[in-house]
Amino acid sequence: MAELAEIVQDAIKLEQDGEQYYEMAAKKALNPLARNTFSALAKDERAHAALVQAYWDALSEGGLPPTPQSIDERDYSLSATAKEIFEKAKQELAEGVSLVPEDLSELYDHAMEMERKSIVLYQQGAEQADGPEARELFDYLVEQERGHLKLLTNGQQYLDDPASWYLQEEQWSLEG
Repeated sequence: MAELAEIVQDAIKLEQDGEQYYEMAAKKALNPLARNTFSALAKDERAHAALVQAYWDALSEGGLPPTPQSIDERDYSLSATAKEIFEKAKQELAEGVSLVPEDLSELYDHAMEMERKSIVLYQQGAEQADGPEARELFDYLVEQERGHLKLLTNGQQYLDDPASWYLQEEQWSLEG
C-alpha cells in the first residue's frame, strides 16, 4: 500500500505540474492550433488532478474510491477533442489571427515527454493496484495520457509538415 500511496501522490503532482506547463505553453504559443491544443490539455490535466485527489481522499478516509466516470463526467473522445481544437484554430484564423513562424518543437517535445512519464507511472499504479477501483483509475489515466500523446504527436507532425500529415491521414484514399 505504501508504494501505491506514493504513486498516487506522484500522480497528483504530475497532473498539477502538467496543468501549469500547458497553461504556460498556451500563453507562449502564437499558433492557434498549438495554443488551443495546450489549453485543452491544461483543462484535461486539471480534471485528472481532481480525479486522483478524490481517489486519494476516499482512500485516506477509508471510504470507497470513486470511479473515474463519477469524477470526470465528460464523455472524452480524442477525435472530438482534436476536432474542437482544429475548429477553434480555424475560427481564429478566419477572424484574422495571423500565422507567425515559430519553433514549437521544444514545447511539444517537453509535453510529449511529460505524457510518456505519466503513462509509465500509471502503468506502475495499475500493476500495484490492490483492488479493481485502483486498477480502473490507473487504466483510465493510461488511456487518457496515451490520447494526449497521440494528440501532441499529430499536432507536431501537422505543424512541422502539413502536406505530409495530410498525405498520411488520407492514405486510405490513395490505397483504395
